[in-house]
Amino acid sequence: MTDAVGKIPPPDMDVEAVFNDFVEDFGGELISKHFAGKGHTPLNADYFLRDRTVVAELKCLEKDYFSNRRVGEKVDALLNKWAGAGRIRPEHFVNGQLQINSIGRDCALEVFKVFYQPVMEAVKKADKQIKETKRHFNLPDAKGLLILANDGNYSLSPELTMNILGNLLPNQFTGIDSFIYFTPNMRFASPKVDRQVHVWISGPSRPTANAVESEYLTQIQEAWASYLARIEGEEVTTFTEEDHDSLSQFKFIKDGNKS
Repeated sequence: MTDAVGKIPPPDMDVEAVFNDFVEDFGGELISKHFAGKGHTPLNADYFLRDRTVVAELKCLEKDYFSNRRVGEKVDALLNKWAGAGRIRPEHFVNGQLQINSIGRDCALEVFKVFYQPVMEAVKKADKQIKETKRHFNLPDAKGLLILANDGNYSLSPELTMNILGNLLPNQFTGIDSFIYFTPNMRFASPKVDRQVHVWISGPSRPTANAVESEYLTQIQEAWASYLARIEGEEVTTFTEEDHDSLSQFKFIKDGNKS
């Protein structure tokens, strides 16, 4: 399920601080408070939700990975290789942006591998933190929830992020039963939407996971929209898009102008 929020949060939102406040407003607990003043703090996740039946970890992808020189060089090398082989043609560009998936599956896979690393690192650490928290607080049956916020990594589109999570979560990282992905400060435009939006996607990590109930994930999303409306003083508009293929039509907006 893809939910988009029509009112754009302030660009300078401190995602971690604001989300911490939201969790407590929602009735959750900040796990860090359990270790305050106790000296050594063991590896732990961020939140307890729903009477400690859910252990959640927030990860923010803040760095624009594409701006990394080595990553840029890797992508340039791929583009030069495909151009030299005659793989790139005018019809592969939409609004001046190269649509990698339109070139061929092999090309998409090569790009996928380049951008795989930052998400994998975040997921790997979150998995360990959730498992350690469950062990420390003796909560073996608690469900693990990864909350992944893209907060400035313009190289990772929702479509690419979902492809990466779809390859990571079903096969390993068993501490994560469900995920939330959202873009609190990053706006999108799509021909299917008449306004700039930011995206919220949630679901189980794999078919066999002891997943967080979809109804509860929806409650979190609705509570987040309500919380934003309250702190910003304006109503937040939401809609649900069932067609996951439409993710490919969502394009980042950096300058505030809908393209």
